[in-house]
Amino acid sequence: MMKKSAMLLLWMGAAISISEVLTGGLLSPLGLGYGLAAIFIGHIIGAVILGIGGYISFSRKENAMDSVIFSLGRTGGKLVALCNVAQLLGWIIILVVEASTAITLAIPGLPFWAVALVLSLAQMIWALIFGSPGGRINDIAVALLAILCTLLFAEASKGIVSIAGFSGSSMNITLGIELSIAMPVSWLPLVGDYSCKADSKFTATGMPFIGYFTASCLMYIIGLFIGISNGGDIFGFIAASQFRYAACVVLFLSTITTNFIAIYSAALSSGKLLKTKNLRTRILTIGILLPLRPPFFRWTGSTIPSPPFLPSSAPFLSRCTRRYSLSIF
Repeated sequence: MMKKSAMLLLWMGAAISISEVLTGGLLSPLGLGYGLAAIFIGHIIGAVILGIGGYISFSRKENAMDSVIFSLGRTGGKLVALCNVAQLLGWIIILVVEASTAITLAIPGLPFWAVALVLSLAQMIWALIFGSPGGRINDIAVALLAILCTLLFAEASKGIVSIAGFSGSSMNITLGIELSIAMPVSWLPLVGDYSCKADSKFTATGMPFIGYFTASCLMYIIGLFIGISNGGDIFGFIAASQFRYAACVVLFLSTITTNFIAIYSAALSSGKLLKTKNLRTRILTIGILLPLRPPFFRWTGSTIPSPPFLPSSAPFLSRCTRRYSLSIF
């Protein structure tokens, strides 16, 4: 059973990632006022939806993919599981690439492939040891991340000289709210894998809301501050930061504390598709495949890649979630 503190730190760790900072930087054309408004409004909406997803699995005492079978049937459940595994693997790889890129820019001389390989192996080991529940060491790591992130927050806020947005940008507050909703909602297909083990209803619903809302807002705001003060060059800010080594620790640890949750849930979902019932074997299989970078994964070395299957799988998962929620309530 997961207690309140473990659930809170689990979802704080999930929210602390370079992707959240980069997404927050996209809001910089809105300026400080509208940017903060978009972040808070979007995260309230997204985190409420995340909490509802946690409540559903807690009430049924089933993980995310088991509870989907209730409304979509076994065939529908397998299709959802396949899409969930695909999108989780895609985002795991993206986070490794983003973090490895930022670390190698901050510490010149480190080979990208070596950092990516170490991260891939570390997150697999973390998932094997601390898959569910989070574990005391994971709680300590997240607490350390929160302290280090406050240093980056303080440095990012120093560079703000104007609260005005940028002209000539297609960004508007509606799009900003949508981008802020996207991150917490992206965890909806797997929140049930942990909330079903919660020791109370509040732990299953309130802790994912509070943990993800707090940490994700902080990440977005750091990205917003960097975007306004540094023209949106997040990687350049990290490389030039006086806390760049602390930032590298944040990047390394946060990638692990975010991705191990996704690896564990991908292993659970793959149980609907594979004959092996051993969870550790499925985690090892996924962990070994991740460093290989599948052929559909594009990486040019200068831009952040985007697996082409993600835009098509996300709407499908959203429709399935809507139908599933309606069948429950």
